[in-house]
Amino acid sequence: DPNNKTELHRIFYVPQPLIKKMLLGIPAATGFIIHAPFYYFVKWLGNTLIKEEGHFDSKMVGLLFFLYPVYLMLLITVCYCTTKNWISFLLFLLLPFTAWSYVQLKKQLD
Repeated sequence: DPNNKTELHRIFYVPQPLIKKMLLGIPAATGFIIHAPFYYFVKWLGNTLIKEEGHFDSKMVGLLFFLYPVYLMLLITVCYCTTKNWISFLLFLLLPFTAWSYVQLKKQLD
C-alpha cells in the first residue's frame, strides 16, 4: 500500500553510515547546486515535449542520456575559457562524482 509509510520505510529504506554521510556531504551539496538547474530544465523540457502520462522515468532517462554530455561540455568549456587552465578538464571526473554523491545521500522515500 503506497499510503503505509511505516511499511515502505521498513522494506525499502537503506540506512547510510555516518562516515559515508561525512565524506560525501560536501560533494553531494556541490552536486546538488551544480546539477539542480539542469535537472529542473530537463524535467520542464520533458513535460513540455512529451505530454503522455506514466512515462516520467523514460522521459528523464532519455533526455538526460543525450543532454548531460552537452551540459558537461558546456560547463567545462566555460570553466576553461574563464580560467585558461588545463586543470578545468578534471571536471569530466569531478562533476559526475558530485552528482553520484548527491544520489547516494538524498532522501530515499517521499
